[in-house]
Amino acid sequence: MNCNHGRTLLALGMSISLLWGCGGKGDAANSSDEETLTNVVSYDDDDWYTDYDENDCEVINLGDYTDKVTIAKAGTYVLQGTLKGQVEITVNKNDTVRLILDQVNITAENGPAISCTECKKLILSLPEGTKNMIADGSSYQDQSEDAPDAAIFSQDDLTINGLGELNVNAKYQDAVKTKDTLKLMSGRITVKAADDGFFGKDFLYVHEGTYAIDTGGDGLKTTYDKDNEKGDMVIENGTFAITAGNDGLQSEHSLAIYDGTFTITTGGGSVNSVTAKNAFEPGGFGRWEQPAHESSQETTASAKGVKAGSALTIYGGVFQMDTSDDSLHSNGALTVEGANFTIASGDDGMHSDGTLTIQDGTVDITKSYEGIEGSNVIINGGDLLVTADDDGINAAGGNDNDNESQPSPDHFADGDHVIEIHGGSLQVDARGDGADANGSIVMDGGTMVIWGPEDGGNGALDYDSACEINGGILIALGSSQMAQAPSASSSQNVIMFNLSAQSAQSFTYLTDSAGNVILGFTSPRAYSNIVISSPKLESGETYQLYTGGSGGSVNDYGYIESGISGGTQAASVTLNDRITTSGNAMGDYGAPLGNPQERNPGGNPEDFSDRPARPDGGMDGDGIPPQRS
Repeated sequence: MNCNHGRTLLALGMSISLLWGCGGKGDAANSSDEETLTNVVSYDDDDWYTDYDENDCEVINLGDYTDKVTIAKAGTYVLQGTLKGQVEITVNKNDTVRLILDQVNITAENGPAISCTECKKLILSLPEGTKNMIADGSSYQDQSEDAPDAAIFSQDDLTINGLGELNVNAKYQDAVKTKDTLKLMSGRITVKAADDGFFGKDFLYVHEGTYAIDTGGDGLKTTYDKDNEKGDMVIENGTFAITAGNDGLQSEHSLAIYDGTFTITTGGGSVNSVTAKNAFEPGGFGRWEQPAHESSQETTASAKGVKAGSALTIYGGVFQMDTSDDSLHSNGALTVEGANFTIASGDDGMHSDGTLTIQDGTVDITKSYEGIEGSNVIINGGDLLVTADDDGINAAGGNDNDNESQPSPDHFADGDHVIEIHGGSLQVDARGDGADANGSIVMDGGTMVIWGPEDGGNGALDYDSACEINGGILIALGSSQMAQAPSASSSQNVIMFNLSAQSAQSFTYLTDSAGNVILGFTSPRAYSNIVISSPKLESGETYQLYTGGSGGSVNDYGYIESGISGGTQAASVTLNDRITTSGNAMGDYGAPLGNPQERNPGGNPEDFSDRPARPDGGMDGDGIPPQRS
């Protein structure tokens, strides 16, 4: 809208102080005084307010100034034109200043382009159809500890709203920063930053909008660590394209995502991952190049996709992630209620120091060192596809190759850790242990298909105390050398077969005494041990295992339900016990086979490259097993 100029502004040299302003008027976008989201996010009227009264505002033509525009009084100001210099806001601590950016181009040479050192709140509004450019210099004249260090800086609350465009080029450190609460309500915002993109020290809330973020540090970040009442991040919606040298999203405490579309690349991507050759050397995993100007925040470098210091909860959204470090990481609990994930990780696909719970959603981890790792792992639903160089599912088990000399080692408290499968569909392609628990495994629903290791130092199932199968469908293949069968305390029948080595891609299937197919499968790699449990397995009945044959098609759960015929009978068993074994085993079922003290519990090879290559016929171009659909 056009505004009445109200007063004539004169260019008075190098610095002009605007000691007047106008209060914004008009209907608010939301009529309530405050909107809340799950009792976490508080929005005020002026956060939503994007209109302004064209008869009651003041226009600043930036072309009239040669260095600095100083605003010293509360009000609404419409900025237009080009300024080689700085807009500085210093008002009473109880005052709000609103800047309407109407086709502005502000470039500062030795400091922030927009700086608010004292106010109650600074609001930047982006009128629809406008394009606005903000840039700072690569060095700042004031480099004291508390000096502004971002192209757009506010000491107090900062809100950005409107439907226009904003482009921020931050050559010194951060692009948009507040030492209080940052609210991103809407807009199309592109930032390129030497360090962090969006920094809200106390809180960071995103309502919606489109964000293209390219940073040497973190994409979006909160850091308040003095108490648990601050340092949270909440994202309601939006579209995010983030390329970050360090973390994509980082919250000091809790991080909640409700919806949105996220494309996140960190630390150069999953190709920049750890190997045992460089993990203990300077410049190894996690030791990325730091931005030219390191942030004053004392933080540990990492390149995780989404990271929370206390709790990470994701309710929905679409995520495409390629990360050098963990893709999803929480120092506390991690809960996925829904969402669609495609993940390539140089370390863990999903990691939680506490309990990791998946309620629903689609998870496709195409590359990882360990796929899903937590102190406890609970899967209640969802469709999960996990590819891992080491363990597929890990409940505080083994060694994921992190170490004290790295920036992000994984630590778990001692105790009985559990993997619980209550529902959903889980397909695991693991070169280490398929499901590894420093404690117990419990399955009472859903399906779990494990394409386990060829090497003898790992097994499809690896547990310390018990593995109870009480429901669902379990198919676990791997080496027989360290194989474990489920425990006799299971309430659903289980058969464990030990065979001669079977080649990758060969058919294997189980029938009842009448020749009806119970289930069948092909594996992307060679195997000699099979564990099968299904509600169809009945006590007292006899079942035949066939190798070879042909026919049938793989269902969405990773196995074949019917249509296979031919092949050679490899075993015939009658179910007289809860756990029935066939063939020579290396130890008793229900207990580790071999001496646990001599095992390699995490399946950690000396070097990933020394592992046998995956069979060409068993994988497609991006390392996904053929069962994926």
